[in-house]
Amino acid sequence: IAASQKLKQLNGVYSEQVQSAGNNTQFNQQVADNAEKLRVQMEALSSNLASLNQVYDGMLNAMNKN
Repeated sequence: IAASQKLKQLNGVYSEQVQSAGNNTQFNQQVADNAEKLRVQMEALSSNLASLNQVYDGMLNAMNKN
């Protein structure tokens, strides 16, 4: 009887570990998805800043020619 109870406990622990591993997999996938979204947004920000810098550079050059 004691062995049966221990086996039930071990099965319970194993079940929790399997569920936890599944949750970790989902969480890791969400982190990867968010990292990809962040990368795309950072590329867009970098491109926009480069364009804005060109505009400001043109404005400064136009003002300094007088």
